[in-house]
Amino acid sequence: MKKSLLSGLFLLLCCAAWGQKRTVDPVRNDYVYVVRFDRIETTKERTVAEVTLRNDPASWIRYDTGCYLRERGGDRRYRLLAAEGFELGKEVFLPAPGVSKARFVFEPLDADVRCVDFLGRQKPLENTYGIWLKDAPSPLPAWAAGHWMTSDGSNRWVCGFLPQTAVWRNDFWDYGTVTRKGKTLWVQLKNGDRDTTLCLKEGRDGALLLGSDGRTFATLGRDLVRRTTPAAEWKYDPEKYRNELYRPGTAVIRGILEGYTPQFGFTSGTLMSYDPITRRDCAALIEVLPDGRFSAEIETEHPKTLVMSLGPGTIRNLYVEPGDTLMCRFVMSDLQNPQCRSGMKDWSRSRFMGRAAEYNMYRMIADRIVPAQDSVYGRTQECVGRGAADEYKAWIAERFRRTEDSLSALAARYEISGRTRDLLYAEHSQRAFCNLLDYASANQNSKIINGRLRDDGVYEAERNPDYRPLPASFYDFVTMERVDDPLMITTSDANSVISRLVVSSPVMNIGRIADAFSAFSGLFGPGLIAYIAGKVREGCPDLTPGQRAELDSLPFKSRGESVSIRDTMISRRFVACLKEFNAQRAKEQARLDTLREKYMYANAFDTLRRYGLDRCLAYDYALTGYFYSLVSQQQQNENFRLDLFAEMTRLLPYVGTPYLTGRIVRAYEEASSVVIRPVEKDEPRTKADDYFDELIAPYRGYVLYIDFWGTGCAPCRQGMVEARQTVEELKDSKIKFLYITSEGISPLAAYDRFLSERRIQGERLRLSDDQWNLLCTKFDIYGIPHCVVVDKQGRVVDNNRWSRSGPALCKSKLLELEKQ
Repeated sequence: MKKSLLSGLFLLLCCAAWGQKRTVDPVRNDYVYVVRFDRIETTKERTVAEVTLRNDPASWIRYDTGCYLRERGGDRRYRLLAAEGFELGKEVFLPAPGVSKARFVFEPLDADVRCVDFLGRQKPLENTYGIWLKDAPSPLPAWAAGHWMTSDGSNRWVCGFLPQTAVWRNDFWDYGTVTRKGKTLWVQLKNGDRDTTLCLKEGRDGALLLGSDGRTFATLGRDLVRRTTPAAEWKYDPEKYRNELYRPGTAVIRGILEGYTPQFGFTSGTLMSYDPITRRDCAALIEVLPDGRFSAEIETEHPKTLVMSLGPGTIRNLYVEPGDTLMCRFVMSDLQNPQCRSGMKDWSRSRFMGRAAEYNMYRMIADRIVPAQDSVYGRTQECVGRGAADEYKAWIAERFRRTEDSLSALAARYEISGRTRDLLYAEHSQRAFCNLLDYASANQNSKIINGRLRDDGVYEAERNPDYRPLPASFYDFVTMERVDDPLMITTSDANSVISRLVVSSPVMNIGRIADAFSAFSGLFGPGLIAYIAGKVREGCPDLTPGQRAELDSLPFKSRGESVSIRDTMISRRFVACLKEFNAQRAKEQARLDTLREKYMYANAFDTLRRYGLDRCLAYDYALTGYFYSLVSQQQQNENFRLDLFAEMTRLLPYVGTPYLTGRIVRAYEEASSVVIRPVEKDEPRTKADDYFDELIAPYRGYVLYIDFWGTGCAPCRQGMVEARQTVEELKDSKIKFLYITSEGISPLAAYDRFLSERRIQGERLRLSDDQWNLLCTKFDIYGIPHCVVVDKQGRVVDNNRWSRSGPALCKSKLLELEKQ
């Protein structure tokens, strides 16, 4: 009897002690920035959390008693009281490599609290979210949850089972009924009017057995599987892709951001594409749902690499193919890891489905093992400063040799298809090529030194007395293997390579011709009458008020020959100035014809052959871009007329890529059928359209010149300073100047300081990143500055065409719009 009483008493004491202490080990953290909770022990007096801290060792972190745990979905808070192994209230640098252990002491958590967030940092992304004290809700047991890949070495992502959704066959599915029959879990999935049933069994060593009939199962694993046989012999041969790449279609991108919560402060991202032919941007909005799912679509005419932005500081290249749906899985804790620099974020836990899946996965792994790109810029500037071109070329060659070794090691580790190996080699080969062309561009820019922007908006600089042009022998790296590589267009550096070849190298002189044509078309600009009227004023300083008024009233779009002037003296002087101008224009036309004959068509191939080159894909793109620039100038300038048919007829025999000859013909047909004036897209209305209408509503009745800018953009700042005089001159008109930036690209302190110190006038807006993303997709903003003009009725009349020349040069057009 005594024994039974003692046993019962001991059991009661144990239960009481257990009721006073609750331990969670390990702890699930949905999202971690700096602080990861490893173990939590709660008593009646306090809660002690064993945590791991991570950060860049070169940056400090600070936590104090203002931080707290907050119940997920509730209002209860538990203050941070003390810490062991970390000094609260002070700026702390973590020891290399930026990881440290500590214990945080909080007020005692209530027993019924299921999940908390660790808050107190000013930026939402710097907190910790989803710290689970009890099992997180999930329709499946822990052994089945997560993401599963083939275990045969192909490393295909087959399925994913998350609490909020399932990923199967490249789509999202809702959970239906989940039933257990013996050791098999039968999971019903629904997608609209479709449904399917999967059979799951727990395998050995953490594997998952997946089937559909309950009898046959495939073995899946959570991690990448290394190959067990030697890699097959491989040789880079891109020629087989030349005729299969161009097939227009829609690329669909959808995926899941694991660890996402709307508390992060963003609900959208962007996909950016750049067309090297039109030199225009194309943007698509990525909409992020509260559960972390996202989706976007973008039109493309061939496989290409896009720039994806998902959240602050998270920018990544993403390869897509037309007609393909690319399913993605990204982990927010990896993408926001403060230990990693922006270009070196850890994407290794990312997963992909679709035709482009394998390349995206191995490319992200390759980017972490090849030589880092972030050291190249500094080395470029250093070698340009010392005139060490040969040293720089040798350094890039050595880097590329190490890159080739890294790619070979990757293929020896995993079973990678020949196509993916080709794409990886093309990406890194073109990157090395672009680095060398960047050196030539930097050397060319070194002709000017000590540049600065004066307070009056004038940019001052000096000629570099030590400048030396690069010898022709420097360009021996420009080979046919690089400029005629069909896979060039799939790479992230395709646009830069083509631009550098045209603008910064003597190999292709099309850039000189395009610039000359642009300057020549300016002589026919809509401001022609204003220009001639200005010349009349200069030559006749004693004009009467009536004569000045007649000059000011001349229609600004009229051709010079059709202007009617009542005053005889003014009319004679106007005709004389116009004759002088036409003579100047004829000389410029002759000079342009000479340049064109010297650098284009047959002579252009003579230049290419001097560098050991011939007809090639890069030159085809350059010629096509040149023709598009002519079309664009004619569309923007109604006084500029060129025989586009003759130009096209002469150009086509020199373009060898069928896709590009088709683009040239299409551009000609569009230009011939209608004189295009930039207007809003004739497409169904979007969220971006609605937001823009709301944003400009207060300015209805005004012509609106909108400048998209950022504090870190030097050309943006220079343009805003230069525009001050024009803004001041038009302050009493029906023309408003609106400067728009975002919180992400313009930190508040830098934003306020620049506007104040530079005395920037006009309307100013600093938008949230989500609002900025909407406008980026509406106006295809890939880079800044980017300018837009809206008329008094709220219609977009120009999107970064003539408006990008700045308010001073657009003044006459803005005044004409004001009269309408």
